Amino acid sequence: MDSIESLAYLEEVVEKMLATLKGNKQEKLVLEARVESRDQEIATLKEQLASLQSERGQIQQRVAGLISSIEQWEKLNESKTAAEPSGPVIEEKTLF
Repeated sequence: MDSIESLAYLEEVVEKMLATLKGNKQEKLVLEARVESRDQEIATLKEQLASLQSERGQIQQRVAGLISSIEQWEKLNESKTAAEPSGPVIEEKTLF
């Protein structure tokens, strides 16, 4: 190989390396944009999760309150039925 051929080969190798480097830089930019998009999506999902967890806690408190109210109502009804006479009450009526 003479020096002209060596120089041409070197130019070809350098051009391939530069093309590869350019492609890698473009791919890096695309990947960085995807990572940024995913980071934003993750942040949004974390906010939604926190909101749903808060809502779930509120619902649990409300359900517990409703259960407590039902239990109190049942106790009231039990005490009322215990105070009432057992069996049907029959009123005696006369025809005259």
